[in-house]
Amino acid sequence: MRPSEKMIKRCLAGLCSLLLVACADKMPQAEKEGAAAGLVGLFFDTCVSGLGDGRKVAATAERQGFRLLAAAERKSLPFGMLEADAVQVWVAEKGGVPFYLTLNPEGCGMKTAVADEETVRRLFVGRLPSLQKQGLVFEWQSEHYSPTPFPFTRLTYAAQTGEAAEVLLTANTSPSELLPAQAALHLARRPVEIRRAVSN
Repeated sequence: MRPSEKMIKRCLAGLCSLLLVACADKMPQAEKEGAAAGLVGLFFDTCVSGLGDGRKVAATAERQGFRLLAAAERKSLPFGMLEADAVQVWVAEKGGVPFYLTLNPEGCGMKTAVADEETVRRLFVGRLPSLQKQGLVFEWQSEHYSPTPFPFTRLTYAAQTGEAAEVLLTANTSPSELLPAQAALHLARRPVEIRRAVSN
């Protein structure tokens, strides 16, 4: 009996996960910190600079050396790097580290497989004051930590862009080598009413 295409894809996904864990084990701390710095810098330069606007993100991504992936290429992405609601996906390799940029209906995000968690969080928060030049004052909104099934932290800051709209910047990080992406940064635009409804 020949293996089905679905079985083959599952096996390949599992193999990719094992390879990512192996890479995380072997990557020196200095390189993890470098990957973290690259992730934060590229995220702010592509996603945040255009506030998730599709045309601006695409133009900046091209200038930064990102390559837009065709629909067929997305299916070959490493496990966990493709968002379910992705509209467009780009990839760029900087210093041997792949970075995955995704445009979705709410905004955009960026991931990388291995990155130092502390460095990501420190640089992420450190870049926020620079956005005041764009009239955006980001304030801490929430921080959620989960110890199981693996340590995971979600840090979110928000800034109003008008009376009825806001921008959320979120850093999802983990030191765990069992995750396909140790760091994922997201920008989302949404009406303020949604946050009020969630808070209530």
